[in-house]
Amino acid sequence: MALVPNAWAGFGAAFGPLVILSLFWKRIDRAGALAGMIVGGLTVIIWEYVPVVLYNADRVHLGHSQATGLYSLVPGFFLSIVTIIITSLLTAPPTKEIIDGFELSTKPIPE
Repeated sequence: MALVPNAWAGFGAAFGPLVILSLFWKRIDRAGALAGMIVGGLTVIIWEYVPVVLYNADRVHLGHSQATGLYSLVPGFFLSIVTIIITSLLTAPPTKEIIDGFELSTKPIPE
């Protein structure tokens, strides 16, 4: 049962930013999407399982979430969004055909 929150955090950090940006930002591309999924998923794993040594009298080893009290989805989601945006901006812009398809998909359906 302890793995279930980690699994949801991994899915949320890997795919949540991708879905949101795909719906609202026409500049996203394949490289940005892939980089964001990787960074979001890895952030959750690192946040949960790489220990942080707290330098106190006991030298306690805790996971990042225990040390900070921050659920791993939060940093994973944020870093995934940043990665998608930066990677997409560093690659070639989408073609006019892709932009036209995005614009068409965002128009309201006439009644």
